[in-house]
Amino acid sequence: MGGTQLGLSHYPSFNSPQEIGDAIADAGFNWVSQASNHSLDAGAAGIISAMDFWDRYPDVVTTGINRSEEEAARPRIMEVKGVKVGLLNYSYGFNGYVEPEDFYCNEIDKAKIKKDYEQLKEAGCIVVLASMHWGQEYQFSSNEEQRELAQFLADLGVNVIIGAHPHVVQETTFLTGKNGNQTLVNYSLGNILSAQDENYTMLGALMTCEIVIDGNSNEVTIEQAKVYPTVNYYEAYGGSWHNFQIYLLRDYNDTLASTHAVANTTVAYLNDLCDQVYGEVKDIEIVR
Repeated sequence: MGGTQLGLSHYPSFNSPQEIGDAIADAGFNWVSQASNHSLDAGAAGIISAMDFWDRYPDVVTTGINRSEEEAARPRIMEVKGVKVGLLNYSYGFNGYVEPEDFYCNEIDKAKIKKDYEQLKEAGCIVVLASMHWGQEYQFSSNEEQRELAQFLADLGVNVIIGAHPHVVQETTFLTGKNGNQTLVNYSLGNILSAQDENYTMLGALMTCEIVIDGNSNEVTIEQAKVYPTVNYYEAYGGSWHNFQIYLLRDYNDTLASTHAVANTTVAYLNDLCDQVYGEVKDIEIVR
């Protein structure tokens, strides 16, 4: 999100207008995870410009990219109802772009993840969330590497893992860490808003849960875990795409499907896809 001053660009190397950030902040997001395979598409200048932009929104915590070694070393923490919540964010790689300095982007590295987690705990974080940019694009289930990394995070004590990158939804489940702790992991939330044009990329998800902390032991449990499938909707007319909307799948209907720019994005198809991906999941409700 380097802004127009760096020249806007699209696939395969992206640079986006910063007005997107204004909309994200205005919508109420308070954490923006920025480590992805596209983090270096606009080079160091893009990272610096994006982080300079986010300085305008001190209530939004950004993770995954950094302007300096000092910034990279700073633990990312937000406070929720008096509780310190630590944030971790990493990507599997950067599409072959090489960092001019090794602090600019957070790449998946177990030693670094462990060090960052321990730093968050030393800073007094009771809850730790991780955003992982991983997996295989357009695959509806996690791969062995994702599952192994998720177990590594659970063994550290991470409470919730949120996956991105595949552009399609993947399964949601609970893992048990080596100390008996429960970790909620959504391997991929898919797309919530995009201009991709295959019907299987129109299904995304929101995930909610209650994080419950024992006042005496600070033991964390995850309750009321729910996944809300979503539909990325837009129309095609006048030679271009218009009227982008996000619907909960339970609110999407055949009338909307008939005007969707992407053919065969029907209610029946999306529900069948949900059945394929989620099935029957213990202790997690799929709301649709």
